[in-house]
Amino acid sequence: MYLASYKKIRQYKNKKDLSNSRLFTPHPSHFTSKKSCFTLAEGLITIGIIGVVAAITLPALIQKHNTIFVETKLEKFYSTINQVIKLSELKNGDKKYWAPKDTEDFWKTYLEPYIKYLKYENKRVGTSNDWRLAYLADGSAFIFDIYGTWNA
Repeated sequence: MYLASYKKIRQYKNKKDLSNSRLFTPHPSHFTSKKSCFTLAEGLITIGIIGVVAAITLPALIQKHNTIFVETKLEKFYSTINQVIKLSELKNGDKKYWAPKDTEDFWKTYLEPYIKYLKYENKRVGTSNDWRLAYLADGSAFIFDIYGTWNA
């Protein structure tokens, strides 16, 4: 078997179109041409280029993601507070006729029964009135005072 394969290889080597001596080896299992591969330097350069491109594009992608995240949270809060106001209007009448005596009354009468919140705190900003800080169940928070002014 080995001798027959060796003779076939010699026949191929003697032909003019396949006269390249590097193409075939005398061993029968090596009938293929030399394999071409990337060198270590070429691989490292390619990885370096990919790293530079990633370093250039990632900050822009992160900024876009953060912008979309904040916009989505604001839209959700806007929707939530509008739903609370609409529900409160069903029971308490049109909001232009609401007349709470202070922030506590506004919170207890018009917002608290209709909003899902975790907790609320009273905050004092400077020497002005107390402000109500409410933490919502979705992780957002808002601060309000119906009669105060912000002088911080």
